[in-house]
Amino acid sequence: MSKVLGASVSTYFVSVFLMLSTFSKAANINDMTGKWYSETTEDKLFDGTIRKDLAVSRADGTKTITARYYAGNQCVAERIATFRWGVDNNVYWTECKTLRKYGAALACPARLEYELISVTPNEFQYKSKKSGITYTNRRVSDDFDLPCDAAAAEANEAALHAVWSYVRAHPFYPAELTERSAEVRATVTLSLDGDGKLADAKAASGSSWTKTDQEILDWLKRLQPFPRVPANLTSPFKFSAEFVFVPPTVLSEVKIKWIIDANTSASEAGLRDLVASHLQRQPRSYSNDMNSRHGTRRAIVTLLINPDGKLLNVEMTKGSGSPRVDQETLVWLNAAQPYPKVPTNFAAPLKLVAEIGFGPPSKGIWSDEKIKRSINNVCKGC
Repeated sequence: MSKVLGASVSTYFVSVFLMLSTFSKAANINDMTGKWYSETTEDKLFDGTIRKDLAVSRADGTKTITARYYAGNQCVAERIATFRWGVDNNVYWTECKTLRKYGAALACPARLEYELISVTPNEFQYKSKKSGITYTNRRVSDDFDLPCDAAAAEANEAALHAVWSYVRAHPFYPAELTERSAEVRATVTLSLDGDGKLADAKAASGSSWTKTDQEILDWLKRLQPFPRVPANLTSPFKFSAEFVFVPPTVLSEVKIKWIIDANTSASEAGLRDLVASHLQRQPRSYSNDMNSRHGTRRAIVTLLINPDGKLLNVEMTKGSGSPRVDQETLVWLNAAQPYPKVPTNFAAPLKLVAEIGFGPPSKGIWSDEKIKRSINNVCKGC
């Protein structure tokens, strides 16, 4: 049986943890502590699967959610996140603190709010203020668990991550849309054999431009071979993805300032320059949220980079003032992997602290011909 996965690569996973909500009237907070089970097919991270959640809510205001995705009876992926939670003026809120995915713990500072429909000692219903979707949680015993082969689920995610990293390294923008300067979305279903060859590719949900859809499929065919599919996964490896193509005319200008001390060596400064150049070549579309009345929003982030360029961890040390911009910045930093390799004479992992801001499109971004060649045609969110 083939594994059928899917991903919306422009959507950060924390958005699928739509847990809990608002208290109606005098609901007791103790009624919402304990272990809870829920499931949904509304999750767009993996198509054709059911997401089943186990949430442990504690009276000290902490929460852990384990989300597992099933194709039939087979667990194909797992996410684990930690939260803070509470109730203010009958509004139930959660703030994501860490997310474990691809075997690494990542920061995810997102606040979500919900309207609570009903609360009983054994069940509560709630509705997301953001999406309007209604969910039901049922209390389960402390020893209740969901079967999952964690190693196999991690192999699935690692295979998907390898494909996304490869696709991002080969930017593309449909020629038909160049004059329109339009953002376009298209969902494509792909099948890869064990050698990374494209066995099949279909436009599951097209861009509304037939010629553009064919351009996208032709581009994917030219990318062959993709990363090899691990031997422990069933071939062909099937998945679907939403591609979001952003015209270069709306790319933001990436502004990076390293926070260093007097002991920073010349070699480390040179490595920081390489990392900065690498990030400035990673496309990110501009939005008005990136500015406030005081100017460009800036956030301070801490990066831990392995010698092979893998991002071990990223933390939002100081937010920009916009939770949405902060969340998207973390997604962008994770998508930029692999980073430049760290020389063996550096302590591992390499720790870097930077202030990052995103300015509006500027002619200055085209001054470096290497950058121009890298992002003249852009696929963002692949």
